[in-house]
Amino acid sequence: MYVAEYIDPSFEALSPANTAREATLIMEAQDVSVLPVVGDDGNYITMLRLDDVDQLSEDTTIEMLSGRFQARFVQKDKHVFEAIRLMLEHDLDCLPVVDNASLAYSGLITRSSVLESLMAFVPFHRTSYIITVEAESRGFSMAELCRLIESNRGQILGTLMHSHTEQNSPLCITINLVAEELNPIFAVLERYDYVVRRSYQGEQPDDYLKDRYQSLMRFLDT
Repeated sequence: MYVAEYIDPSFEALSPANTAREATLIMEAQDVSVLPVVGDDGNYITMLRLDDVDQLSEDTTIEMLSGRFQARFVQKDKHVFEAIRLMLEHDLDCLPVVDNASLAYSGLITRSSVLESLMAFVPFHRTSYIITVEAESRGFSMAELCRLIESNRGQILGTLMHSHTEQNSPLCITINLVAEELNPIFAVLERYDYVVRRSYQGEQPDDYLKDRYQSLMRFLDT
């Protein structure tokens, strides 16, 4: 999952020779408020915001603004999480990508394109639920319970198991899972003699993923 795999080729970069009016028209045509500035040698110079261009008179070239901003970028051989970290850290919707050995501009990576690609691996579109299941302690297998849920398109986010104080009482398992619908999961659990006591909608996947991402960022910072 390298940055090079997520470059969006559809964006036109700005040139230092563009006038403020030209830069405004290019940004508006692409429906963006920020674009990279690339020199005649093909090297990345900086990022320019539409708000900054608006400060110039229409016929002034944007080269006048080139030295005002930090030229943040990411190299194309970096992991995509490094690009995400930089975009979140600096509140950017996009990030220029440069060659590994130089500042040669390779393209633009956007937060939306990264998230759209990652949706193939992470179930953003499904809902998180918490269910409580009872099972006889004798012969109970957590592996079997997980297999039944996952074979019916459920993804387990976490489990908590405890037993009642009474002797021979059933085990109680609380499961946080992601699924498109619960009925097939309930049906197979009941078929294997599990008792579903309650279920309710838990935290949204976006919140869960945000928490996991923040944990990842803390890990990267250590």
